[in-house]
Amino acid sequence: MLSELLAWCLELGIRRDTSFYVGMPMQYTGGLALSLSTLLVGGEVLLPETKYDNNLNQVWRHYQKCLANRKIHFTLFMPDQIRTFMKIAKNPLGGPTILTMGAQISGEEKQKAARLFKSPMIESWGNSEGLGTITEKEDLRFRPNSIGRPFLTENVCIVTEELSECKPTQIGRLAGAEETMFVEYANRAEATKQVKKSKLILSDDIGYKDNDGYFYILGRCQEAFIVGDKTVFISDIEKKIRKIIGNSTMCIIPYIINESPQFRLAVESKKTINEKLLRKVIEKTFKVKLSEIVVIDELPRLTSGKVNRLEVAKMFSKV
Repeated sequence: MLSELLAWCLELGIRRDTSFYVGMPMQYTGGLALSLSTLLVGGEVLLPETKYDNNLNQVWRHYQKCLANRKIHFTLFMPDQIRTFMKIAKNPLGGPTILTMGAQISGEEKQKAARLFKSPMIESWGNSEGLGTITEKEDLRFRPNSIGRPFLTENVCIVTEELSECKPTQIGRLAGAEETMFVEYANRAEATKQVKKSKLILSDDIGYKDNDGYFYILGRCQEAFIVGDKTVFISDIEKKIRKIIGNSTMCIIPYIINESPQFRLAVESKKTINEKLLRKVIEKTFKVKLSEIVVIDELPRLTSGKVNRLEVAKMFSKV
């Protein structure tokens, strides 16, 4: 834990005069770790009230109020928060470096957010077991889709199914060296065995590393489907949908019929969506079907702020 706290201080240059607005709910280790890192060196942490965790309008207003009254150096938000803020932001105050983490976000979205919020955007990827990468400000210009390079304290790699290290640009599973990670899951021996293999900690993410050592994520193992001779990731479908309907929060629920993947889509939007066009483009691009589409003003969320996938699944008809 101490290693991670110090790593954040080194990577971001957090000092005793640093003011950090942590907009990510404390239920996530990222929000907790960055708060502790800032406090460790005597810095200031600003937090929205916990009752606003699921009210992003209130979080945005609180953030803007803090910006108007004090100097803030860094801000932490999840990608879904960023997407909502891009829809409600009007004449936003800029300045702090915005760090986003907790889910996938495209380079295009990060660039658009940086322009709208008038703030530099950086991204960090990782999980609670200890894996971690981080981008720098200039990466948004030169390699916007990258999740950056490993933290100073960690050794991240891409491995094959046989757990041998992949060559640059070869697609595989993101993993890290065991000595920089957690010891075990409490009372979950089988789960520990699934992620700790051959002195590696395995993540659920699939991606690759380029020739310069920068990492890229294509999607998660459980969200990858073979269609014909190609692998289709839910994240790819989401990116395409956002290009058609804009930066909306959404949830895709996959299911299999006759060994063929189909997808249900729930979109958070107050506008009418051209469902016929959406289905046509997705089927043409990925050779898959959007069997059902639900448009709702606000998707159900967990207390952490993430979309509640189990509740979303209940919105659809049973197969």
